[in-house]
Amino acid sequence: MFFLGCDVRDRFKNHHYWQEFLAKEKQMREKFSVVPSDPTKSIETRQRVSYRIYRSSFVSTIAAYSSGQDRDSLGQAILHTLKHFDSFLDTCDLALDRARKEYSGGYDATYSMLGLAVLMDLTRDDSKPLARGLKLFDVYDAVWQQFLDWLGFPDNESITTLVWPEAYENLNSALRSSAPGNSKALKTFVEAWYPAMRGTPWYESHRSSRPIYYGYWCFEAAAAARMRSIDVSELRDHPNFPADLV
Repeated sequence: MFFLGCDVRDRFKNHHYWQEFLAKEKQMREKFSVVPSDPTKSIETRQRVSYRIYRSSFVSTIAAYSSGQDRDSLGQAILHTLKHFDSFLDTCDLALDRARKEYSGGYDATYSMLGLAVLMDLTRDDSKPLARGLKLFDVYDAVWQQFLDWLGFPDNESITTLVWPEAYENLNSALRSSAPGNSKALKTFVEAWYPAMRGTPWYESHRSSRPIYYGYWCFEAAAAARMRSIDVSELRDHPNFPADLV
């Protein structure tokens, strides 16, 4: 839950902003909640609305962390997001070729959701929508697979390629290296992470006059640190690193 007296983690915005942002997104999800399962609507509409509901839940999860909500609330938020993601995948099954054409990409969100699943200690059952989505869209990544292995979805084939090597090569190195090299690789990754996100829809969004900002958090770095017990002492004060979740 959101408490007015809690400490915001992201100080680009104040308590009022976060409260309004979360309320607005929740209102949208409730308003359109029946559309994805409505057989009278076109498949295109059901996919589009279902994707919008899932994205709203996803950005609200990150905004919840930015606003200062506690770990339990964040865990519930990511579970709700995965439920909405699973519903979106149901609509994708209705017209898979169209879904792959319209909704492929968004790799930054995939890294974030996998990272949050690890950090929130989600079970294999909780995490099934993540594995389902990657299989459905037929896309593979070495970092994603290491997160999936941790969540209970090992792959017999060795995946070595990255969908976004320019941004994630150092994270891959941190996951595959031993100390002290893994700590150095993780620090290099985190320091370069936000500049590498230039071109994403949310880059520099805190400057917008519209309420579209939800935070700049590199959850995947914290997840890697937790999985491999990487020393993060030099990252604890980094503005994009969610140190309290490690």
